[in-house]
Amino acid sequence: MSGDGHEETLAADRRVLVIAAVATVAFVAIGAVSASVFATSACDVLDPQPRDAAVLADDADDAGVDLVDDLAVFRHVWGARETVVEMADVTGLATGGEAIVVRGATTAVVDDAGVRAVAFGDTSAVVGSGDTVFALALTNVVSGQVDALRALPTTLTPLACVDTAVVGSPLAFHLDARDGELLLARIEEDAAEPMLELRAAAGVVWEAPITVPMAPPGVLAERLSAFIGDDLVVVARRSAPGEASPALAAFDRLTGSERWTVDVAAVGIDDTQRIDVRALDGGLVVLDVRADTDGRAPATLIALDASDGQLVWRHVVEGDLQDVHVTGEGVVFAVSRDDALDIVTVDASGDMRTDVRVPGASTAVFRADGATWIAATDRGLLAADGTLTTTRHALLDVAITPARAAVAVETDRGPVVAVYRRS
Repeated sequence: MSGDGHEETLAADRRVLVIAAVATVAFVAIGAVSASVFATSACDVLDPQPRDAAVLADDADDAGVDLVDDLAVFRHVWGARETVVEMADVTGLATGGEAIVVRGATTAVVDDAGVRAVAFGDTSAVVGSGDTVFALALTNVVSGQVDALRALPTTLTPLACVDTAVVGSPLAFHLDARDGELLLARIEEDAAEPMLELRAAAGVVWEAPITVPMAPPGVLAERLSAFIGDDLVVVARRSAPGEASPALAAFDRLTGSERWTVDVAAVGIDDTQRIDVRALDGGLVVLDVRADTDGRAPATLIALDASDGQLVWRHVVEGDLQDVHVTGEGVVFAVSRDDALDIVTVDASGDMRTDVRVPGASTAVFRADGATWIAATDRGLLAADGTLTTTRHALLDVAITPARAAVAVETDRGPVVAVYRRS
């Protein structure tokens, strides 16, 4: 071989070695990046960040004169105002013992220790009520898919994060949360062996299988509705023509054992109607049944006996159904129609009557107030006896404990939550 040929061969070998080295470095870099991506947990979204809740001055002058007047009227209802908290994106109020919990982009607690607040990542949501609420890392708001969760006591010191999206585990979907517990649907990617999972602060309370048709997990979860009651957990789903699997199932809240199931024909529900569980109390399960999924169709309220799932009564609701609440006197619901808000009661015998009409109102959220109820409306605070404490600003929510009461008020600058010491 000539000298020139030998040099060309060596040069070619060097080029191969360089290319191999570059490729190796590239593959290592790609692997490192991929590993870091897969190692990044949704728990990072739930890294708690303490916040200073924006507490307005006691006279709340900077919130505007109208708001000051609105907040003043509640002193006559409950007593002295304890604090006023200004927060962005308030999603609701809850109670935990004697504490008031304000859920939103920032979650705040007001109790005897004062006001404290914590925030999580942009894709998080805080749900539930009671001594423990739950911070969720939501990847899909429509289906409720949860990639991680943290129990959050009212001390606002989160417990350990649970990564529900680890490889090989079923997908998790949020169904309901209240009274210190969280209900999830756990569904494999191939939709095999779907389960209910009830969790408390300490971890999983129980798991129970549910019967659903074959469909992508997100579709199945979006069609499920559930409610955690005192003694039962009830799950409902939209059915399809010819299905033999039950549309409703009740489980013991303590053990997860199945109590009863009901198919759609037994309660007069047509195929493909959507079923939402709206209330579970007083020995009744109250369902909101309608023909479409966007809420425009008239609702049919159906009450079932909570002991066996048998039909008690059914009524077609004309208008825009707002909220449903169960009291000792029966089922109370709010419906917006004819430029007014009607408060309607269905008594134990199934008879329906309109108790209160609030002209100009269109929204309502019920909350328990002892053995009776109170409602936040866009015209003010409505009591069960029909008394309306009128406000200039719409009320978004209300929360009541034996020691405190709170209202969330919509203002031009965002929600304001006023908390009062009950006298």
